[in-house]
Amino acid sequence: NDCFWTYAKNCINTLKSIDKFYNYISIFFFVIFFILISYNLHIETPLWSDENLAIELSRNKLFYQFFKEVYSDVHPPLYHLILKLSFVTFGENVFAARFPSYLFTLITCFLLIKKFKNNSQYKFIFFSLFLSTWSVIYYSQEVRSYTLILFISTLVYFNFYERILLKKENFKIFCILTILSILIHYICFFFHTRFLFSWSYL
Repeated sequence: NDCFWTYAKNCINTLKSIDKFYNYISIFFFVIFFILISYNLHIETPLWSDENLAIELSRNKLFYQFFKEVYSDVHPPLYHLILKLSFVTFGENVFAARFPSYLFTLITCFLLIKKFKNNSQYKFIFFSLFLSTWSVIYYSQEVRSYTLILFISTLVYFNFYERILLKKENFKIFCILTILSILIHYICFFFHTRFLFSWSYL
């Protein structure tokens, strides 16, 4: 019996050590990721045409003029409205233009951390794959709606996940998230329709 309990205690201590290792590595990845997406947030760099269009639609206008012009754009208005609020809050500068994309990248990151907080190995896999993805780092500072789409789509995915595995009735939340995503980009309608069709068979 003494040998068994000694062996079990050693196994538990080994698992705790592994968890600590994964946690330290995860923290290291997050610090590197945070530096990469934050270091030139305020620096003037050349913007491409769609970024300039988004900025032009959102700056130097009263709100009634803003809504009048934004509906002439081919994209839905929600991202432009958030960008407008950023300009109102921080002034008309590069930081204000990039801040919404930066913010939604961080919120998505913290959302995933919260989901994986009780599993150090999943947390490590998340940090090593998601946070090292070049496109996530790149779009975190682009004046476009992609990180907002990533955030809403992540919420939709976890909403669907809870419906399947946890048997939670959350169809209303799914509908709200789907509407919000369509107000960001029309392509989300086709992405989330797949979840809707799958939902009907659950």
